[in-house]
Amino acid sequence: MASAPPAPSTDAPAVATVRITINGVDLDVPKGELIVESAKRLNVEIPVFCYHPRMKPVGMCRMCLVEVASKGPDGSVRKMPKPQAACTLPASDGLVIETDTEAIHKDRKQVLEFLLINHPLDCPICDRGGECPLQNNTLFYGPSTSRFVELKRHNKKAFPLSEHVALDLERCIQCGRCVRFTEEISGDAQLAFRFRGGAMQPTTFELTNFDSKFSGNTIEICPVGALTNRHYRFRARPWDLQTSESICTGCSNGCNVWFDHRVGKYVRMNGRTNEAINEEWMCDRGKFGHDWYNDPQRLDAVLVRQGNSLVRGQWGDAYAQILNRFVEAGESAAFLLGQTLSNESLHLAGRFAREFVGTGAIDFRFERHLPGANDAVALAQPGVSIAALETAKS
Repeated sequence: MASAPPAPSTDAPAVATVRITINGVDLDVPKGELIVESAKRLNVEIPVFCYHPRMKPVGMCRMCLVEVASKGPDGSVRKMPKPQAACTLPASDGLVIETDTEAIHKDRKQVLEFLLINHPLDCPICDRGGECPLQNNTLFYGPSTSRFVELKRHNKKAFPLSEHVALDLERCIQCGRCVRFTEEISGDAQLAFRFRGGAMQPTTFELTNFDSKFSGNTIEICPVGALTNRHYRFRARPWDLQTSESICTGCSNGCNVWFDHRVGKYVRMNGRTNEAINEEWMCDRGKFGHDWYNDPQRLDAVLVRQGNSLVRGQWGDAYAQILNRFVEAGESAAFLLGQTLSNESLHLAGRFAREFVGTGAIDFRFERHLPGANDAVALAQPGVSIAALETAKS
């Protein structure tokens, strides 16, 4: 009798690794991994502007230059004549990388000096101030003084690219992150570069409204204050904000967010990384659709009915009224439970009705005759994460 064929393996295929050296430390990394990512394994920071781990590398800003050499089979080391961009250099066996040499420090200073030639000194009034990669990299790697004495280029300030996003062309460093996001992540290709050289600037194709459902993400990934949040403009400084982990309530996806608030008032919301749900992105409905938190008509206290009016009260007063209503109703009370409750919640509600209130009038309804009811229930209780859908077979 022939034996059954072995079950297919569910283990992920082994990843080929190569050995490289970074700042004198040998390590094994996946073959083809970008050097800028390999350096993170050793907690070595390589400054970047244009690079983003979720988008294709382009090597536009040249901030991530490193010295590169290759180690031969006989142990000899052959150095490349020019520094290479770590964001476009894949790891291969025998690479020797240096990120902390005098020549590299000089290159970084020169890159920053070029970027700052036309960049305005807007830090005191820029919404990005205090959380700006250009500001931080200039402080850590840039020159302490400027040799540029000519007049800076002037352009449009705070141009309303859409109802949510403002574009300051004077601050743009042409990293291309916003353009690549619309091409590679949101997929709507709403932004593109126009003109060339130092005059190159991001804009919409038809010079009209930035019409994207994910435009707010370009604000977060912009490494300078070129793209800013029009609703957050001049409202706070990042060091004045209190930040809490939260979940967006705009829909049922449950995107993870950072909730920024100040003096008890909602200020802004940014994406928080969760690979299984939203990676790090947010839609505009979630990012900009929560101003009702600060609505002056929003209920912020318990209202207890006294006669024909509602009076501001305490939670204890409200609980006491609810308790009295249940006690007075007794067997005449009825419980109609919702169709989305879990089995545990249904069980507790049943016990509460029978043992505390003293009624057996309990019902559960699922309105299958409503249009789309079955589809809605199926969507409300997914069996896989959003990330798993990308690799689903059907």
